[in-house]
Amino acid sequence: MKYAISSLLILSVLLITITTGCSNSAKSDTQNKITSESQETTETTTDENNEETFIEPEIPDKKYNGQQFNIIYPEWGAFENYLFSEELTGEIINDTVFKRNSAVEERLDIVIEGYSPGYIQDIYPAVNSAVMAGDSSYDLIMTHCIQDIHAMIKSNIIKDWNKIPNVDFSKPYWNQSMNDTLEVMGKLPVAASDYVIPDPNCIPFNKNMIDDYGLENPYDLVKNGTWTWDKLGEMASKVSVDLDGDSKFTNADQYGFACEVDWMLASVISSCDQPFVDFNSEGMPEVALGNEKTADIISMIYSLLCENNTSFTFGYDQMKDEKLGLPFDSGRVLFYMRDVKSLTDYREMEDEFGVLPFPKYDENQEQYLSLNWSGLMCVPAVVNDTELVGSAAELLSAETRRSLIPAYFDVLLEGKIARDNDSKEMLRLIFDNCVYDFGLNYSNFSQSLYIVSNMIKAKSTDTASFLAKITKSENKIYQKLYEYFEEFDAE
Repeated sequence: MKYAISSLLILSVLLITITTGCSNSAKSDTQNKITSESQETTETTTDENNEETFIEPEIPDKKYNGQQFNIIYPEWGAFENYLFSEELTGEIINDTVFKRNSAVEERLDIVIEGYSPGYIQDIYPAVNSAVMAGDSSYDLIMTHCIQDIHAMIKSNIIKDWNKIPNVDFSKPYWNQSMNDTLEVMGKLPVAASDYVIPDPNCIPFNKNMIDDYGLENPYDLVKNGTWTWDKLGEMASKVSVDLDGDSKFTNADQYGFACEVDWMLASVISSCDQPFVDFNSEGMPEVALGNEKTADIISMIYSLLCENNTSFTFGYDQMKDEKLGLPFDSGRVLFYMRDVKSLTDYREMEDEFGVLPFPKYDENQEQYLSLNWSGLMCVPAVVNDTELVGSAAELLSAETRRSLIPAYFDVLLEGKIARDNDSKEMLRLIFDNCVYDFGLNYSNFSQSLYIVSNMIKAKSTDTASFLAKITKSENKIYQKLYEYFEEFDAE
Protein backbone atom coordinates (compact mmCIF):
# COMPACT_ATOMS: atom_id res chain seq x y z
CA MET A 1 0.00 0.00 0.00
CA LYS A 2 1.19 3.54 -0.70
CA TYR A 3 0.41 6.97 0.59
CA ALA A 4 1.21 10.52 -0.43
CA ILE A 5 4.42 12.44 0.16
CA SER A 6 2.86 14.56 2.92
CA SER A 7 2.60 11.38 4.92
CA LEU A 8 6.13 10.39 4.03
CA LEU A 9 7.35 13.57 5.60
CA ILE A 10 5.68 12.93 8.91
CA LEU A 11 6.85 9.38 8.91
CA SER A 12 10.33 10.56 9.55
CA VAL A 13 8.79 11.94 12.71
CA LEU A 14 8.88 8.74 14.54
CA LEU A 15 12.25 7.77 13.12
CA ILE A 16 13.87 10.47 15.09
CA THR A 17 17.32 10.84 16.42
CA ILE A 18 19.01 12.59 19.16
CA THR A 19 22.11 12.22 21.10
CA THR A 20 23.65 8.95 20.09
CA GLY A 21 23.25 6.50 22.93
CA CYS A 22 25.64 4.69 25.16
CA SER A 23 27.14 1.28 24.81
CA ASN A 24 29.88 -0.49 26.68
CA SER A 25 32.52 1.57 24.90
CA ALA A 26 33.39 5.24 25.37
CA LYS A 27 31.31 7.73 23.39
CA SER A 28 32.65 10.64 21.40
CA ASP A 29 31.16 14.11 21.60
CA THR A 30 30.12 13.81 17.99
CA GLN A 31 28.13 10.67 18.72
CA ASN A 32 26.23 12.41 21.46
CA LYS A 33 25.25 15.58 19.68
CA ILE A 34 21.54 15.94 19.14
CA THR A 35 20.69 14.86 15.62
CA SER A 36 17.51 14.20 13.70
CA GLU A 37 16.32 11.23 11.76
CA SER A 38 16.18 13.29 8.60
CA GLN A 39 19.98 12.92 8.55
CA GLU A 40 19.70 9.14 8.52
CA THR A 41 19.01 6.68 5.74
CA THR A 42 16.12 4.24 6.07
CA GLU A 43 14.83 1.41 3.95
CA THR A 44 11.98 3.57 2.73
CA THR A 45 11.82 4.00 -1.03
CA THR A 46 9.72 6.25 -3.23
CA ASP A 47 8.26 5.72 -6.66
CA GLU A 48 8.02 8.12 -9.62
CA ASN A 49 5.03 9.83 -7.97
CA ASN A 50 6.99 10.62 -4.79
CA GLU A 51 4.93 8.12 -2.86
CA GLU A 52 6.49 5.91 -0.26
CA THR A 53 6.45 2.21 -0.92
CA PHE A 54 5.28 0.45 2.21
CA ILE A 55 7.74 -2.13 3.49
CA GLU A 56 6.01 -5.24 4.78
CA PRO A 57 7.20 -6.63 8.12
CA GLU A 58 8.94 -9.98 7.95
CA ILE A 59 7.54 -12.20 10.69
CA PRO A 60 6.83 -15.93 10.94
CA ASP A 61 3.55 -17.12 9.45
CA LYS A 62 2.15 -18.28 12.77
CA LYS A 63 -1.36 -18.19 14.26
CA TYR A 64 -2.10 -17.95 17.98
CA ASN A 65 -5.62 -19.43 18.10
CA GLY A 66 -7.44 -16.40 19.47
CA GLN A 67 -4.94 -15.73 22.28
CA GLN A 68 -5.30 -12.39 24.06
CA PHE A 69 -2.55 -9.83 23.63
CA ASN A 70 -2.78 -7.48 26.60
CA ILE A 71 -1.40 -3.94 26.57
CA ILE A 72 -1.18 -1.91 29.78
CA TYR A 73 -1.10 1.85 29.29
CA PRO A 74 -1.62 5.13 31.18
CA GLU A 75 -4.49 7.48 30.50
CA TRP A 76 -2.09 10.07 29.17
CA GLY A 77 -1.24 11.82 25.92
CA ALA A 78 -1.68 10.05 22.62
CA PHE A 79 -2.19 6.70 24.36
CA GLU A 80 -5.77 7.71 25.12
CA ASN A 81 -6.81 8.13 21.49
CA TYR A 82 -4.49 6.15 19.24
CA LEU A 83 -4.18 2.67 20.78
CA PHE A 84 -7.70 1.24 20.90
CA SER A 85 -11.09 1.52 19.25
CA GLU A 86 -14.13 -0.59 20.03
CA GLU A 87 -16.09 -0.05 16.82
CA LEU A 88 -16.33 1.90 13.59
CA THR A 89 -17.95 5.29 14.15
CA GLY A 90 -17.22 7.22 10.97
CA GLU A 91 -14.53 9.35 12.68
CA ILE A 92 -11.33 8.92 10.69
CA ILE A 93 -8.85 8.46 13.54
CA ASN A 94 -11.09 6.11 15.50
CA ASP A 95 -11.83 4.03 12.41
CA THR A 96 -8.20 3.89 11.33
CA VAL A 97 -7.19 2.64 14.78
CA PHE A 98 -9.96 0.03 14.63
CA LYS A 99 -8.88 -1.18 11.18
CA ARG A 100 -5.20 -1.25 12.15
CA ASN A 101 -5.86 -3.37 15.23
CA SER A 102 -8.23 -5.63 13.30
CA ALA A 103 -5.59 -6.22 10.63
CA VAL A 104 -3.04 -7.28 13.25
CA GLU A 105 -5.57 -9.46 15.04
CA GLU A 106 -6.46 -11.22 11.81
CA ARG A 107 -2.86 -11.72 10.75
CA LEU A 108 -1.87 -13.35 14.05
CA ASP A 109 -5.27 -14.70 15.14
CA ILE A 110 -5.12 -12.81 18.44
CA VAL A 111 -7.41 -10.49 20.37
CA ILE A 112 -5.83 -7.16 21.37
CA GLU A 113 -7.03 -5.89 24.73
CA GLY A 114 -6.10 -2.73 26.61
CA TYR A 115 -5.99 -2.09 30.33
CA SER A 116 -5.25 1.17 32.12
CA PRO A 117 -4.68 1.24 35.89
CA GLY A 118 -4.82 5.04 35.82
CA TYR A 119 -2.35 7.83 35.17
CA ILE A 120 1.41 7.67 34.45
CA GLN A 121 2.41 6.98 38.07
CA ASP A 122 0.15 3.90 38.19
CA ILE A 123 1.96 1.88 35.53
CA TYR A 124 5.04 0.89 37.54
CA PRO A 125 3.14 -0.39 40.64
CA ALA A 126 0.81 -2.45 38.45
CA VAL A 127 3.60 -3.98 36.40
CA ASN A 128 5.87 -4.50 39.41
CA SER A 129 3.12 -6.32 41.33
CA ALA A 130 2.38 -8.56 38.37
CA VAL A 131 6.03 -9.43 37.73
CA MET A 132 6.77 -10.10 41.42
CA ALA A 133 3.77 -12.45 41.52
CA GLY A 134 4.82 -14.20 38.33
CA ASP A 135 1.66 -12.95 36.68
CA SER A 136 2.12 -12.77 32.90
CA SER A 137 -1.14 -10.93 32.24
CA TYR A 138 0.56 -8.08 30.36
CA ASP A 139 2.35 -8.55 27.05
CA LEU A 140 3.31 -4.96 26.28
CA ILE A 141 3.77 -1.87 28.46
CA MET A 142 3.12 1.64 27.18
CA THR A 143 4.69 4.15 29.52
CA HIS A 144 5.47 7.82 30.02
CA CYS A 145 8.65 9.26 28.53
CA ILE A 146 10.23 9.67 32.00
CA GLN A 147 8.01 8.35 34.79
CA ASP A 148 9.52 5.28 36.56
CA ILE A 149 11.89 4.32 33.74
CA HIS A 150 14.68 4.24 36.34
CA ALA A 151 12.58 2.14 38.68
CA MET A 152 11.71 -0.44 36.03
CA ILE A 153 15.36 -0.85 35.05
CA LYS A 154 16.52 -1.04 38.67
CA SER A 155 13.79 -3.53 39.60
CA ASN A 156 14.60 -5.64 36.55
CA ILE A 157 10.90 -6.04 35.73
CA ILE A 158 11.23 -5.41 31.99
CA LYS A 159 13.10 -7.22 29.26
CA ASP A 160 15.84 -6.19 26.86
CA TRP A 161 14.24 -5.35 23.51
CA ASN A 162 17.35 -6.69 21.80
CA LYS A 163 16.32 -10.16 22.99
CA ILE A 164 12.79 -9.98 21.61
CA PRO A 165 12.50 -12.11 18.45
CA ASN A 166 10.75 -11.00 15.26
CA VAL A 167 11.60 -7.33 15.88
CA ASP A 168 13.62 -5.74 13.09
CA PHE A 169 14.93 -2.35 14.20
CA SER A 170 16.31 -1.74 10.72
CA LYS A 171 12.79 -1.33 9.39
CA PRO A 172 11.68 2.29 8.86
CA TYR A 173 8.73 2.01 11.27
CA TRP A 174 11.15 1.60 14.19
CA ASN A 175 13.06 4.59 15.56
CA GLN A 176 16.57 3.34 15.02
CA SER A 177 18.34 6.46 16.27
CA MET A 178 16.34 6.61 19.46
CA ASN A 179 17.02 2.96 20.12
CA ASP A 180 20.73 3.65 19.76
CA THR A 181 20.45 6.63 22.10
CA LEU A 182 18.84 4.69 24.94
CA GLU A 183 20.87 1.51 24.55
CA VAL A 184 23.44 0.94 27.30
CA MET A 185 25.92 -1.95 27.35
CA GLY A 186 24.10 -3.39 24.36
CA LYS A 187 20.83 -3.49 26.34
CA LEU A 188 17.66 -1.69 25.34
CA PRO A 189 14.98 -1.50 28.07
CA VAL A 190 12.69 0.86 26.15
CA ALA A 191 11.85 1.41 22.52
CA ALA A 192 9.59 3.49 20.34
CA SER A 193 8.22 2.98 16.87
CA ASP A 194 5.57 4.54 14.69
CA TYR A 195 3.10 2.90 17.09
CA VAL A 196 3.94 5.72 19.52
CA ILE A 197 2.59 9.00 18.11
CA PRO A 198 5.12 11.86 18.60
CA ASP A 199 4.48 14.80 20.91
CA PRO A 200 6.63 17.85 20.05
CA ASN A 201 6.04 21.49 20.95
CA CYS A 202 5.67 24.40 18.54
CA ILE A 203 5.20 28.18 18.25
CA PRO A 204 1.75 29.24 17.00
CA PHE A 205 1.65 32.90 15.89
CA ASN A 206 -1.05 35.47 15.24
CA LYS A 207 -1.06 36.42 11.55
CA ASN A 208 -3.26 39.47 12.09
CA MET A 209 -0.69 40.99 14.44
CA ILE A 210 2.11 40.28 11.98
CA ASP A 211 0.21 42.28 9.36
CA ASP A 212 -0.93 45.03 11.74
CA TYR A 213 2.63 45.77 12.87
CA GLY A 214 4.30 45.27 9.50
CA LEU A 215 6.57 42.52 10.81
CA GLU A 216 8.64 40.08 8.76
CA ASN A 217 6.92 36.96 7.50
CA PRO A 218 7.87 34.22 10.01
CA TYR A 219 7.51 31.53 7.34
CA ASP A 220 10.17 33.23 5.24
CA LEU A 221 12.45 33.46 8.26
CA VAL A 222 12.14 29.72 8.86
CA LYS A 223 12.75 28.89 5.21
CA ASN A 224 15.83 31.08 4.88
CA GLY A 225 17.33 29.83 8.15
CA THR A 226 17.07 33.08 10.12
CA TRP A 227 14.31 32.06 12.55
CA THR A 228 16.30 32.24 15.80
CA TRP A 229 15.39 32.97 19.41
CA ASP A 230 16.95 36.41 19.04
CA LYS A 231 14.75 37.11 16.01
CA LEU A 232 11.63 35.96 17.90
CA GLY A 233 12.57 38.26 20.78
CA GLU A 234 13.18 41.19 18.43
CA MET A 235 9.76 40.80 16.81
CA ALA A 236 7.96 40.14 20.10
CA SER A 237 9.35 43.33 21.65
CA LYS A 238 7.53 45.48 19.09
CA VAL A 239 3.94 44.60 19.95
CA SER A 240 3.48 44.71 23.72
CA VAL A 241 0.85 47.30 24.69
CA ASP A 242 -0.77 48.40 27.97
CA LEU A 243 -4.24 48.15 26.51
CA ASP A 244 -6.22 49.28 29.54
CA GLY A 245 -3.86 52.18 30.29
CA ASP A 246 -3.47 51.35 33.97
CA SER A 247 0.34 51.55 33.76
CA LYS A 248 0.52 47.86 34.72
CA PHE A 249 1.11 44.90 32.47
CA THR A 250 -1.42 42.19 33.32
CA ASN A 251 -3.28 39.47 31.46
CA ALA A 252 -5.63 42.19 30.21
CA ASP A 253 -2.89 43.60 27.98
CA GLN A 254 -1.12 42.62 24.73
CA TYR A 255 2.19 40.78 24.48
CA GLY A 256 4.75 39.60 22.00
CA PHE A 257 5.16 36.19 23.59
CA ALA A 258 3.44 34.03 26.19
CA CYS A 259 4.20 30.66 27.70
CA GLU A 260 3.79 28.38 30.66
CA VAL A 261 6.86 28.38 32.91
CA ASP A 262 7.16 24.64 33.26
CA TRP A 263 8.09 21.52 31.30
CA MET A 264 7.75 22.94 27.78
CA LEU A 265 10.65 25.31 28.36
CA ALA A 266 12.98 22.30 28.45
CA SER A 267 12.40 22.08 24.70
CA VAL A 268 14.25 25.39 24.34
CA ILE A 269 17.53 23.69 25.26
CA SER A 270 17.06 20.98 22.65
CA SER A 271 15.94 23.49 20.02
CA CYS A 272 19.36 25.11 20.42
CA ASP A 273 21.12 21.77 19.71
CA GLN A 274 22.40 21.55 23.28
CA PRO A 275 22.20 18.08 24.91
CA PHE A 276 21.20 17.78 28.55
CA VAL A 277 23.45 14.77 29.09
CA ASP A 278 26.60 13.72 27.29
CA PHE A 279 29.14 10.95 27.81
CA ASN A 280 32.64 11.43 29.12
CA SER A 281 35.79 9.77 27.84
CA GLU A 282 35.03 6.71 29.95
CA GLY A 283 31.57 6.32 28.45
CA MET A 284 29.75 7.48 31.58
CA PRO A 285 26.73 9.77 31.26
CA GLU A 286 26.97 13.18 32.90
CA VAL A 287 25.20 16.55 32.87
CA ALA A 288 26.38 18.50 29.83
CA LEU A 289 25.06 22.00 30.58
CA GLY A 290 28.09 23.57 32.24
CA ASN A 291 29.20 25.56 29.21
CA GLU A 292 28.98 29.07 27.79
CA LYS A 293 26.33 28.08 25.28
CA THR A 294 23.87 27.01 27.98
CA ALA A 295 24.56 30.19 29.95
CA ASP A 296 23.85 32.21 26.81
CA ILE A 297 20.60 30.31 26.17
CA ILE A 298 19.42 31.03 29.72
CA SER A 299 20.28 34.74 29.42
CA MET A 300 18.54 34.95 26.07
CA ILE A 301 15.32 33.32 27.31
CA TYR A 302 15.41 35.28 30.56
CA SER A 303 15.54 38.52 28.59
CA LEU A 304 12.59 37.40 26.45
CA LEU A 305 10.41 36.30 29.37
CA CYS A 306 11.35 38.67 32.17
CA GLU A 307 12.39 42.01 30.73
CA ASN A 308 10.67 44.98 29.04
CA ASN A 309 7.15 43.53 29.39
CA THR A 310 7.69 41.60 26.18
CA SER A 311 6.15 38.39 27.50
CA PHE A 312 3.38 37.14 29.73
CA THR A 313 4.13 33.99 31.71
CA PHE A 314 1.99 31.77 33.88
CA GLY A 315 2.32 28.62 35.94
CA TYR A 316 1.52 25.03 35.10
CA ASP A 317 -2.06 24.53 33.89
CA GLN A 318 -2.93 28.22 34.42
CA MET A 319 -3.24 29.14 30.75
CA LYS A 320 -7.04 29.51 30.83
CA ASP A 321 -7.27 30.87 34.36
CA GLU A 322 -9.12 34.20 34.13
CA LYS A 323 -6.87 35.86 36.72
CA LEU A 324 -3.53 34.20 36.02
CA GLY A 325 -3.50 32.99 32.42
CA LEU A 326 -3.58 34.37 28.89
CA PRO A 327 -4.75 31.98 26.16
CA PHE A 328 -3.46 32.29 22.62
CA ASP A 329 -6.95 32.62 21.15
CA SER A 330 -7.46 35.84 23.11
CA GLY A 331 -5.95 37.53 20.05
CA ARG A 332 -3.56 39.49 22.29
CA VAL A 333 -0.37 37.43 21.89
CA LEU A 334 1.91 37.43 18.86
CA PHE A 335 3.89 34.24 19.59
CA TYR A 336 2.89 31.41 21.92
CA MET A 337 4.37 28.13 23.14
CA ARG A 338 2.18 25.01 22.86
CA ASP A 339 2.36 21.29 22.28
CA VAL A 340 1.29 20.43 18.73
CA LYS A 341 -1.57 18.16 19.77
CA SER A 342 -3.21 21.10 21.59
CA LEU A 343 -3.50 23.18 18.42
CA THR A 344 -6.99 21.72 18.12
CA ASP A 345 -7.96 24.21 20.86
CA TYR A 346 -7.77 27.00 18.28
CA ARG A 347 -10.05 25.64 15.58
CA GLU A 348 -12.59 28.37 16.35
CA MET A 349 -10.06 31.17 16.85
CA GLU A 350 -11.25 34.38 15.18
CA ASP A 351 -7.83 35.66 14.14
CA GLU A 352 -5.82 33.84 11.49
CA PHE A 353 -2.88 31.95 12.93
CA GLY A 354 0.07 29.94 11.71
CA VAL A 355 2.44 27.37 13.19
CA LEU A 356 6.23 27.53 13.50
CA PRO A 357 8.98 25.26 14.84
CA PHE A 358 10.96 26.32 17.89
CA PRO A 359 13.63 28.79 16.74
CA LYS A 360 17.29 27.88 16.35
CA TYR A 361 20.09 29.04 18.65
CA ASP A 362 21.68 31.03 15.83
CA GLU A 363 21.78 31.10 12.05
CA ASN A 364 24.76 28.73 11.97
CA GLN A 365 22.68 25.89 13.43
CA GLU A 366 21.69 23.59 10.58
CA GLN A 367 18.26 22.36 11.68
CA TYR A 368 15.16 23.30 13.63
CA LEU A 369 14.91 20.73 16.43
CA SER A 370 11.83 19.70 18.43
CA LEU A 371 12.16 17.65 21.61
CA ASN A 372 9.78 14.68 21.55
CA TRP A 373 7.77 14.16 24.77
CA SER A 374 5.96 11.08 23.56
CA GLY A 375 5.89 7.75 25.41
CA LEU A 376 7.88 4.54 25.27
CA MET A 377 7.30 0.78 25.04
CA CYS A 378 8.55 -1.93 27.39
CA VAL A 379 8.15 -5.71 27.65
CA PRO A 380 7.36 -7.29 31.06
CA ALA A 381 10.09 -9.60 32.37
CA VAL A 382 7.66 -12.51 32.87
CA VAL A 383 5.91 -12.34 29.51
CA ASN A 384 4.99 -15.82 28.29
CA ASP A 385 5.62 -15.61 24.58
CA THR A 386 8.31 -13.21 23.38
CA GLU A 387 7.78 -14.36 19.79
CA LEU A 388 4.19 -13.15 19.95
CA VAL A 389 5.28 -9.87 21.53
CA GLY A 390 7.81 -9.31 18.78
CA SER A 391 5.40 -10.15 15.98
CA ALA A 392 2.59 -8.03 17.43
CA ALA A 393 4.87 -5.04 18.07
CA GLU A 394 6.29 -5.33 14.57
CA LEU A 395 2.85 -5.46 12.96
CA LEU A 396 1.33 -2.70 15.10
CA SER A 397 4.26 -0.46 14.24
CA ALA A 398 4.12 -1.22 10.54
CA GLU A 399 0.36 -0.86 10.26
CA THR A 400 0.49 2.47 12.14
CA ARG A 401 2.99 3.70 9.60
CA ARG A 402 0.83 2.43 6.77
CA SER A 403 -2.45 4.03 7.83
CA LEU A 404 -2.71 5.87 11.16
CA ILE A 405 0.16 8.31 10.81
CA PRO A 406 -1.10 9.55 7.42
CA ALA A 407 -4.56 9.96 8.96
CA TYR A 408 -3.15 11.76 12.01
CA PHE A 409 -1.12 14.15 9.92
CA ASP A 410 -3.27 14.74 6.87
CA VAL A 411 -6.65 14.75 8.56
CA LEU A 412 -6.11 15.89 12.13
CA LEU A 413 -3.16 18.25 11.78
CA GLU A 414 -3.55 19.53 8.24
CA GLY A 415 -7.25 19.35 7.57
CA LYS A 416 -8.54 20.61 10.91
CA ILE A 417 -5.75 22.83 12.24
CA ALA A 418 -3.36 24.23 9.68
CA ARG A 419 -5.06 27.01 7.72
CA ASP A 420 -2.51 27.46 4.95
CA ASN A 421 0.08 25.54 2.98
CA ASP A 422 2.94 27.22 4.83
CA SER A 423 1.66 25.95 8.19
CA LYS A 424 1.43 22.47 6.72
CA GLU A 425 5.03 22.74 5.64
CA MET A 426 6.03 23.93 9.11
CA LEU A 427 4.26 21.01 10.74
CA ARG A 428 6.14 18.62 8.53
CA LEU A 429 9.38 20.35 9.45
CA ILE A 430 8.59 20.03 13.16
CA PHE A 431 7.83 16.34 12.91
CA ASP A 432 10.71 15.57 10.56
CA ASN A 433 13.13 16.98 13.12
CA CYS A 434 11.80 15.61 16.39
CA VAL A 435 14.64 14.68 18.74
CA TYR A 436 15.19 12.73 21.94
CA ASP A 437 17.79 13.14 24.69
CA PHE A 438 19.31 10.73 27.19
CA GLY A 439 18.78 13.51 29.73
CA LEU A 440 15.03 13.49 29.06
CA ASN A 441 14.04 9.84 28.97
CA TYR A 442 16.51 8.73 31.66
CA SER A 443 16.35 11.97 33.65
CA ASN A 444 14.06 10.75 36.42
CA PHE A 445 12.65 14.31 36.38
CA SER A 446 16.03 15.83 37.20
CA GLN A 447 16.50 19.51 38.00
CA SER A 448 18.84 19.89 35.03
CA LEU A 449 16.05 18.91 32.63
CA TYR A 450 14.05 21.86 33.93
CA ILE A 451 16.95 24.29 34.09
CA VAL A 452 15.15 26.95 32.02
CA SER A 453 11.93 27.00 34.04
CA ASN A 454 13.86 26.74 37.31
CA MET A 455 16.02 29.73 36.43
CA ILE A 456 13.02 31.80 35.30
CA LYS A 457 11.14 31.01 38.52
CA ALA A 458 14.22 32.00 40.52
CA LYS A 459 14.54 35.21 38.46
CA SER A 460 18.19 34.40 37.90
CA THR A 461 20.64 33.98 35.04
CA ASP A 462 23.41 32.59 37.24
CA THR A 463 23.63 29.25 35.47
CA ALA A 464 26.96 28.35 37.04
CA SER A 465 25.59 28.61 40.58
CA PHE A 466 22.48 26.63 39.69
CA LEU A 467 24.49 23.82 38.13
CA ALA A 468 27.02 23.82 40.97
CA LYS A 469 24.21 22.85 43.35
CA ILE A 470 22.86 19.96 41.31
CA THR A 471 25.49 18.55 38.94
CA LYS A 472 27.33 16.33 41.41
CA SER A 473 24.20 14.69 42.74
CA GLU A 474 22.67 14.27 39.29
CA ASN A 475 25.83 12.74 37.88
CA LYS A 476 25.65 10.19 40.70
CA ILE A 477 22.10 9.36 39.61
CA TYR A 478 23.21 8.79 36.03
CA GLN A 479 26.20 6.76 37.17
CA LYS A 480 23.89 4.66 39.34
CA LEU A 481 21.62 4.10 36.36
CA TYR A 482 24.65 2.91 34.44
CA GLU A 483 25.30 0.37 37.21
CA TYR A 484 21.69 -0.81 37.05
CA PHE A 485 22.28 -1.76 33.46
CA GLU A 486 24.99 -4.20 34.52
CA GLU A 487 22.33 -6.32 36.26
CA PHE A 488 19.50 -5.52 33.88
CA ASP A 489 18.06 -8.62 32.19
CA ALA A 490 21.31 -10.48 32.85
CA GLU A 491 21.64 -14.08 31.66
